[in-house]
Amino acid sequence: MYFLVKMPMIDEVQKLLRADPFFPFAVTTDDGTVRPVQSREHALIGRAHLVLLDSQRNIEIISPRKITSISIKEEGWRP
Repeated sequence: MYFLVKMPMIDEVQKLLRADPFFPFAVTTDDGTVRPVQSREHALIGRAHLVLLDSQRNIEIISPRKITSISIKEEGWRP
């Protein structure tokens, strides 16, 4: 189960990527697509974009303005 985080989106992504311990999370964009982030190695924040790597090793570049919500998996969840 996820719970919703309400903070500036790109700042929150950065905090989640730096968190210790790391918990998987998902980014939802304005088209309704949910993109999971399974580990720190699956996301990179640049000056103007968020870069995500999916489980098939596909890269997606997302504008931070397109992020509408971030959901964090509950503690104990395993991918």
